[in-house]
Amino acid sequence: MVQRIVFAALGALTALDSSGNPDALAQACHSLRELMEKVPLWYATVPAPERLPRMGDKVRALEGKWKQMREKTACLKDGNGGGQIDGHLGAWLRKVEEFFAWLGRDLPMRRQRTTEMFRTLDSMQLPLPTEIEELKVDEWVTCRDYFVKVAHHEISATHSEVSKSAGSAWRRPPRCSRCRP
Repeated sequence: MVQRIVFAALGALTALDSSGNPDALAQACHSLRELMEKVPLWYATVPAPERLPRMGDKVRALEGKWKQMREKTACLKDGNGGGQIDGHLGAWLRKVEEFFAWLGRDLPMRRQRTTEMFRTLDSMQLPLPTEIEELKVDEWVTCRDYFVKVAHHEISATHSEVSKSAGSAWRRPPRCSRCRP
């Protein structure tokens, strides 16, 4: 785990230090955003990123069931729906219910993963007041959002600003003064 974090951070720093690359800041921010998404997974109490089912795969499977159901159900023949739910539509609705159960159980939200990361990394292992914990997570998410905006060329940034934000994102507690919208 530590090696993956070190390599990802080194990649971000290498991109940031690419003086001959006109897109270096965006590429560095992309690497930093990736790192900020992966670190909570590596520390939180969720499966490792390599073992998480991909959302797209789950959605495609659900789409396949949708298409099968549309061909067979009498409930949606006219395109408007109506009548009683038949077995075909009922089976698909159960698949939708399974999907959302999986989503809630196996794919926790980014904020939850980040909160779990901070709890895991807390050397005191004492619960923080909710307000302080939420502030730490808010600052982390705001930094991540800043890196996304720079990476996607939505906002401009200077080398100094990105460097400062990168340093701020990894300090405890995370602070990112430049990241405020």
